[in-house]
Amino acid sequence: VIDASGTYTQPNPLGANGRPALGEAALAGQIFYGIPDVQGPERARYAGKRVLVASSGHSAFNALLDLAALAEQEPGTTITWVLRRGNTHQLYGGGADDQLEERGRLGQRMRQLVETGRVRMVTGFKIARLSATPEGIVLSDGARALPPVDEVIATTGFRPKGDLIYFAVAD
Repeated sequence: VIDASGTYTQPNPLGANGRPALGEAALAGQIFYGIPDVQGPERARYAGKRVLVASSGHSAFNALLDLAALAEQEPGTTITWVLRRGNTHQLYGGGADDQLEERGRLGQRMRQLVETGRVRMVTGFKIARLSATPEGIVLSDGARALPPVDEVIATTGFRPKGDLIYFAVAD
């Protein structure tokens, strides 16, 4: 099977329901879709900055772990993690009992970052608007607004590009 759907060029937006949040397009220069290399070429973009990561999947885990390592080396780097879901009961996976050992360790590392305060978690937050202010980017869900950040990382996944062609090959 060949997946030629162009998924890595079509990121899912930050907004809920598959639609871009208000202001998302205008602030595209401060939003990274995917997992940036914060220890490599993207280091200067995030070092010493207030960074927000949106999503709850394993891509978010990897971006958050990389940012936490950067924060140890670069004072002033702060990390906020925004999740749409309100219930975090299964967020971290099975831990030591996870059927996939490395996935369990990944979840345990994330839990530790949140519990020690190195990553601030905000749950039940469906991004509706991004606004540029003199203090930074403010994200709101319609009822509440988060403190300003400098950069946003959207680990919200990707979608197929436009028209897809499906075919089957017989034996």
